Amino acid sequence: MSVPTGKKFVNDVADVVAESLQGLVTANPHLTLLDGHKVVLRADLAEVSGQVALLSGGGSGHEPAHGGFVGKGMLTGAVAGDVFTSPPVSSILAALRTIWQEGQPSGILVIIKNYTGDRVNFGLAMERARAQGIHPCAMVVVADDCALTSQDRSAGRRGLAGTVLIHKIAGAMASKGKSVAQIAEYLDAQVLPNMATIGLSLTPCTLPGRGASFQLGPEDMELGLGIHGEAGVKRQRLGTSVECVRHMIQHMTDKKSATHLHIPDHQSVIVLLNNLGGTSNLEMGIIAHDVFKLAKAKRWNINRLYVAPVMTALEMAGISITIVKQEDGEILGHLDYPVLAPGWPKTPNCIPGPSKTFTPPEEPKTEENGSSAGQAFSRLALSLSERAIEFACEAIKSFENVLNSMDTGSGDGDCGTTLRRGAERLQIVAKVESLSSMTKIFAKISRIAEDDMGGSAGAMYSILFATAALHTRERAEPRDIAMAIQEGLKAVMKYGGAELGDRTMLDSLVPAFNTLRESLDLNAQAPIAALEKATIAAEEGAKATLKMKAGAGRASYVASSELKQPDPGAHAVGVIMRAVYQGVLKVASESGLKDD
Repeated sequence: MSVPTGKKFVNDVADVVAESLQGLVTANPHLTLLDGHKVVLRADLAEVSGQVALLSGGGSGHEPAHGGFVGKGMLTGAVAGDVFTSPPVSSILAALRTIWQEGQPSGILVIIKNYTGDRVNFGLAMERARAQGIHPCAMVVVADDCALTSQDRSAGRRGLAGTVLIHKIAGAMASKGKSVAQIAEYLDAQVLPNMATIGLSLTPCTLPGRGASFQLGPEDMELGLGIHGEAGVKRQRLGTSVECVRHMIQHMTDKKSATHLHIPDHQSVIVLLNNLGGTSNLEMGIIAHDVFKLAKAKRWNINRLYVAPVMTALEMAGISITIVKQEDGEILGHLDYPVLAPGWPKTPNCIPGPSKTFTPPEEPKTEENGSSAGQAFSRLALSLSERAIEFACEAIKSFENVLNSMDTGSGDGDCGTTLRRGAERLQIVAKVESLSSMTKIFAKISRIAEDDMGGSAGAMYSILFATAALHTRERAEPRDIAMAIQEGLKAVMKYGGAELGDRTMLDSLVPAFNTLRESLDLNAQAPIAALEKATIAAEEGAKATLKMKAGAGRASYVASSELKQPDPGAHAVGVIMRAVYQGVLKVASESGLKDD
């Protein structure tokens, strides 16, 4: 039985690393490749003359590490192995010799992660380089993993995302003219003992051409895993973002663990939140906020917070958190030092904290008797509007399930529920607020559609009635109301992109209010009869959508053969119009009002 492989954008599995590096240098002209080797170098090697050169590297699949950190202010070069495989000695030695000859540095500092393959291969290449006269040439090994609870494993603590902070600090020191010995001593004394990293994953990763590195259930997460797809130290049930961050920090600082990092109250720290490759930016924002909150709760002072994918594990959905205790005043200057490396976060200084917020200005309040409140209703007009609202809202509520059912085949199946939310809110508002003009009614419906209905339908209704409200401020006779709605429909078509015949609510609204206006133009003294004709036009328009091809909205993505019912939005307009007409008719009957 074959093992399913992950989907990836590759040409040939054998060439993924070489082609990826070619893409890196193509997009970043300040970088170049070393012929015959998977080595990324600064194109301006001569600029490192008299300074310490920095070389790093390791297996690929951790991009942007390590090639993405080559550039002025960081690495001089990076050697890439195959995916999750240490680079060969020959490539490491070739990089050392090229940097020494072309760059003429004062020395070379090699920075690697604590993996056996990297230690052995880089170590052997360095011994050969020294034998060839490349000196001083020193090594710094990063072992920031704090997942292991004991120190009794021969391989020791793994090198993780903290390695990138070492790149940055060492790069700044080299640019400032520090010697190999000075840089190595500072890292060994001030940074490495005060740095720890813990990882957590929701999914495994898949190597090109191969299956998943390990298996995780849909409700599981893995704590303390490495960056090569190896399993972690603890598997537990999936929790919320804040719970995940809390588990990670608790493990990192657990005094029972031999690899824990002791962080006292009021300690100044630097935090790196690393994306392991497949965590969305949306999630990273949530996690960053939770990291900041939890650190503050522990009374730590976060002086820098970096949030970026710096050392990934292919497409693994997961994160790692690196914390460095700031034990001296120099480290921030090194981290803030200017750098030209494509993988380093571009946010200046990354100083966290509550940012300044702006309070939006208050919306202008409509004056009860001002022109913005519109033409006040007469007593009869107020009764007509109240009954029309009551009947329309009740009709919408009673048709909720019908409209949802109609919407199932062409949308989200929530047309009725969306309108019902708006209707219920309008009923509440009508009981406690004075809707004493058509302008106020339209403005209130617009706000309710925006705030309570939501979605594209809410937005369209909001535009419709907001525009109509503007056009009823001076006059609000029946013909003026019809013209105001027509202006609102123009705005809906302008911003929504739909037109008459696109199988939307417009196919009911447009004929209804065209009919209303035409009828009132012929006889302005017969508004009830005009409203009845408009209602019929709305209902006929809704029925006609059954034979229309959808040209807008979600229904436009559905095959015409699957649209077996009229458009629910158009049908809802017919329901509302019929209810309004019945409400008006009832008040007219009770008051003895008749058309002339």
